[in-house]
Amino acid sequence: MIKITPTIDQLIGKQNLNATAKQSLLEIVGGWKLTAWEEALLCQLLSGTSVPIAEWGEWIQVMRGKKEGIEKFSYAELNKISWHVNNLQDINFRQRLAATVYWALNFWDVPTALSVRKKLEYASGGVMDFEGLPDDLNEWYQRLYLIICFYNYNFFSSHVFLFIAGSPLLALSYQIGFDFEEIIRKMMDGFTLFESRENLARQLAVFLLDNKTPLGFKDPDGPATVGYWIEKFRVYSHNSFDGMSLMNFIDDKNITSFCDPSQKELILAELGLYTHLVSGSLIVPDGDVEAVVKIASEIEKEEEQDRKITVPDKIDFYSLLNQPAIADRDRQLVRVWFKKNNNLLAVKDAIFEAVQKLNWADEPYLSNLIELSDLVNKEFGPAGILVYFDEEQEKFVLNKE
Repeated sequence: MIKITPTIDQLIGKQNLNATAKQSLLEIVGGWKLTAWEEALLCQLLSGTSVPIAEWGEWIQVMRGKKEGIEKFSYAELNKISWHVNNLQDINFRQRLAATVYWALNFWDVPTALSVRKKLEYASGGVMDFEGLPDDLNEWYQRLYLIICFYNYNFFSSHVFLFIAGSPLLALSYQIGFDFEEIIRKMMDGFTLFESRENLARQLAVFLLDNKTPLGFKDPDGPATVGYWIEKFRVYSHNSFDGMSLMNFIDDKNITSFCDPSQKELILAELGLYTHLVSGSLIVPDGDVEAVVKIASEIEKEEEQDRKITVPDKIDFYSLLNQPAIADRDRQLVRVWFKKNNNLLAVKDAIFEAVQKLNWADEPYLSNLIELSDLVNKEFGPAGILVYFDEEQEKFVLNKE
């Protein structure tokens, strides 16, 4: 499903204003002389928020560096400023941050963009849900985070988009006009190894299935979620995952009659993404039928096995690393636990807390740690590497970055 960011003219056209007021607002917007990407950026950051379109002009002046007293943060400042909740609520702080991101995107200052993304993750405890912020400000920072990720997708490891796929950010990305599936397609096009494409598709499918974001109606058992709709569609389509089954599912009044049009649109987008992942069409766009069938079968088999496993709230990594070798059962348990606890920062913290109690460079700890590192790397990408061999020091070192 291709999702296109609306233009400001389209947004004005939908407002409950008379013709004279709409024309006046269009003239105000025309005076800003926006480039196409500036207009898209404004809509992605502010559409659907409490900020009236007439006031968006102030924000474009801020981002262009034209508002007196508001300057972008330098790269060095980003490492020194306080990201406390009080600062996050300050309008000057938010405007300086918006100006910083605008600069980073407009002038391809990738290190600054990546630094802002990292700081936002840190300030939110790695989950991009800012405790203590009002809902509208919380969403504003989530939008800024998504803007950084989607405009710089080729500079991030896949774990960033796995996190988005398993969180409320997925729905928000569609709502503000980003096409998540197209980004994944572009990422896969950059993989030379078929195995890398297959692995990313499998991981994304599992993260979507585990997405607990409420979407649609509520019943006595709780709200419907992204994972609920996937499970429902799997049964409805008899695991055929074809386009006709998907459209019949969305149009079936016995299933989606309690959903409004915007909810149906989101359900269609997310089910479409899941369908293309498990059918293999995102992995082999040229239609290698045998490869696609093999991939779909393997994804289904792995997901079926994972659903049978009950994982604890915490993993005792200390005991795990103390074993002579990690058993197959423990390996599978850890892998599923990673999928259900898709916060890389929290995962690494839990593992390194256990590592500190061990002479980890000795055996069998080192071999177990290397294997555990491989499991984290497979689930979260290169950022999940726990230990590596430093050729200059001629020894293994921990990767605590």
